[in-house]
Amino acid sequence: MPLNLYIKKEDVNKTGLKLEERNDAFFNLHIGTTKISDTIKSLILNIDHSTYSSGSDIRTKYGRLVDIRKISTGCKTAINIYSNPDKLFNCVEAGDNALRCILMFNRGNAYMPLLPSIINNFSVDVLLHYMGKKIHCTNALQILEVLD
Repeated sequence: MPLNLYIKKEDVNKTGLKLEERNDAFFNLHIGTTKISDTIKSLILNIDHSTYSSGSDIRTKYGRLVDIRKISTGCKTAINIYSNPDKLFNCVEAGDNALRCILMFNRGNAYMPLLPSIINNFSVDVLLHYMGKKIHCTNALQILEVLD
């Protein structure tokens, strides 16, 4: 199953899914019931350069032990999409580093009105919903070609 990627609000409105706009609040509310998988640990490391410690603790790249709710909004967005593939999340507050990770998911729903600055091509498995069309993309450059 590919990641469902939405660029236009009109396409989001056709899904029947509620668009989760507040990633921080959603994450903070649901992290207590989320199993911290190896994928989530990898997202925390790759996006925020922090490591999951245990319980609700992470160790920042500066060595401080802090609550997991202190990770970046982009990291929270990525974890929300990965952990809740039946929900649709707004990615507008996520940085390019988080967006690149999200584009490599093989499941979930993402509204990404601002595509990341893709410097190099990379493999993806994305079902792009754009202007009422569904286009299967297998690399990042295909997404940009569709939008031109």
